[in-house]
Amino acid sequence: MSGSTEITYTVRVAQTPEDIEQCMKIRKQVFVDEQYRDQRVGDLSDPPSGPSKKHGGAADLILFVNDGRDDARSTHFLMLRYHENVEDEDEQDEQGEPIGTLRLINDNNQLGRFALIKPYRGKGLGKPLIEFVHEYVSKKGGKEVWCQSQAADPASGGVDATGFYKKLGYVNRGELYMKEGTRHQDMVFTL
Repeated sequence: MSGSTEITYTVRVAQTPEDIEQCMKIRKQVFVDEQYRDQRVGDLSDPPSGPSKKHGGAADLILFVNDGRDDARSTHFLMLRYHENVEDEDEQDEQGEPIGTLRLINDNNQLGRFALIKPYRGKGLGKPLIEFVHEYVSKKGGKEVWCQSQAADPASGGVDATGFYKKLGYVNRGELYMKEGTRHQDMVFTL
C-alpha cells in the first residue's frame, strides 16, 4: 500500500469480475456522467436514464464503459483508497474505495480509459497509477507504453491531458488528430 498527499491507496491488476465491474463504474462516472460520452456499445441492461446531454437519447449505448473489443484483450488496473477507521487508527477498511482505473491493451501496450473520480484529481494520484502500469509492462519485457491523449483546444473547454503525460516523461508521436469529436495526440513513454 502506498500514499500520496495523505491518501492511503493501492493499485492492483483487476482480476475478479467484481474488480472489472468497479473499473467500468468509474469509467461510466467519468466518461459518461461527467464528460457526456455517447453510449453506443456495451451493456444493454443498464441504459442511460433519459436523453444524454450531448447526444439526445437513450439509444446511445456505452462505448466508454465497456467497448468489448479492446476490453477483452486488455489488462485492467484498479486504484483503491483506504479510509482509516476513526475509532482505531491502526485499522483500515478491508475493501477500499474504488477511485481510479486504467486499461492496457496487451498486444500493443496502449494505455486507455484512464480515469480518476473527481474528488481525487489534482492530488498526485494519477502518477502512481500510470507508474504501476509502466512497471507491469516492463516486467513483461515491454519497451514502451503509449496513449492517445485528449488534447482539447483550450477554447473548447474540453480536457487536455497532454501536459500530465509530458510531466511523466511521455513525448508526442505524430500530429494532432480528431477522434470521437475530440482532438487527440499520440504520446509515447520509453521504459
